[in-house]
Amino acid sequence: AGSALAFTKLNVVLMPPTDADIVTMTVEMPLGTPYEDTLALVLEMEEYAEREINGIKSIVATAGDTGAISYDAQGTHKGELVIRLDLDDKNADSSATVMQKLRSHWADFPNTVFAFSDEMADMFGGSDIDVVLHIEDVHQGYADANDIVRLIGDNVKSVTDLAIDMNAGLPEVSVHIDRQRAYNFGLNVAGIASEIAASMNGVTATSLRSDGEQYDVVLMLREEDRKKIPDLDQIFVRAASGLLLPVSNFAGIDKGTGPVEISREDQDRVIHITANVVEGFNLADAEKEVKALLADTDYEVTYAGESAETQNMVNTFILVLIMALLLVFGVMAGQYESFKDPIINFCTIPLILIGVVAIHIITGFAVSAFTMMGFVMLVGIVVNNGIILVDYTNLLVRRDNRSVMDACLEAGETRLRPVLMTALTTILGVVPMAFFPGASAVLTQPIGLAVIGGLTSATFITLFFIPVMYSIINGKKQAKGVIA
Repeated sequence: AGSALAFTKLNVVLMPPTDADIVTMTVEMPLGTPYEDTLALVLEMEEYAEREINGIKSIVATAGDTGAISYDAQGTHKGELVIRLDLDDKNADSSATVMQKLRSHWADFPNTVFAFSDEMADMFGGSDIDVVLHIEDVHQGYADANDIVRLIGDNVKSVTDLAIDMNAGLPEVSVHIDRQRAYNFGLNVAGIASEIAASMNGVTATSLRSDGEQYDVVLMLREEDRKKIPDLDQIFVRAASGLLLPVSNFAGIDKGTGPVEISREDQDRVIHITANVVEGFNLADAEKEVKALLADTDYEVTYAGESAETQNMVNTFILVLIMALLLVFGVMAGQYESFKDPIINFCTIPLILIGVVAIHIITGFAVSAFTMMGFVMLVGIVVNNGIILVDYTNLLVRRDNRSVMDACLEAGETRLRPVLMTALTTILGVVPMAFFPGASAVLTQPIGLAVIGGLTSATFITLFFIPVMYSIINGKKQAKGVIA
């Protein structure tokens, strides 16, 4: 019961929380927003940051999404604010505080999607919560995604930064041609489409040569006419009979939006609804609330995000741990020339877990991927103490013909000092990494904590556990030999 209670107090995360010196806030306004409006919003957020945030080293505001080759007009609705903090300033705000201050102004811009970008988090799983909505129709799926965002936002107070990875789409005007009616006039769809395209985009009428250079002469409508929805009554197509017929006789206009991109995963159309957990709340509890909320709906959803990545990490860790155990067992079996003695040493490996769990509960640190790296390291470290005891016990039994009980007692007494020296050199060597980390050592600190906790518990318990296991496994064999 006590072990179960201890495990419930542990917080398992993919990455340990870091106090980054750079906070990047992305801004996405409705598609088609002019560059000037996007820039004005980003500059306004920059003013808020300069006025309210402490310890800013530099701040960069950008608007518009530029490609590698040419400017993308569709990206004028995007912007970014990059804030670099001075971590050496004791009065500087932490990255979490900066995010909280910036979030307080998001409600002033209801039609804008804000988010914080973290390259380290994106590399190790992205957002805390990721609801994957499987859809058939793009427009209906986008509406359902917005309904899910409102549902979660109204009922789950432990999440924030709700966002959808799909846009409503670019505004578009579609010209639908009544094919049968056009055929009755002696027209074809290709000719009608070419005439409409020429009216809006222009057509090369001729070429002009001057001083060895050739210039295309493009004939098109006036700019003020091209900026508005085309009037089909003013666009004419010449029929086979020679008559000029207005396109409105056999075509109509529909206004709508077209999706910018459609994401597919495993051949299914999907939309990702992402969110982050508010500081002070537990990820597992927040995701449990979201799952319970969406379980009563008809939406077809699956879940990704940090919890899924954490589960994959645990599965990978188990596989790596099994491989490490097999390699260590193979080395010890070859050295001992026995399969029983390696098993005695292997019994010390579960003792690592006691110290690792205890030190994380005491310090309050979350178990992360780096903690598990430290655990794998300990598989090869803690068996050293067992090797020292078992090897010397075998020496006493085989060389001096001592009884198993006497050999275990003498080995424990004689090898106490080497065991403690071996363990203390490793423990003290990682103390600075575990308890006196630098500003950027937060990723290595969990490894130091795992090594200290696991090696401490395994060392002291091994001094009593190994002799008992040795006497149990090898004592019966000796007893049979004596009887024989």
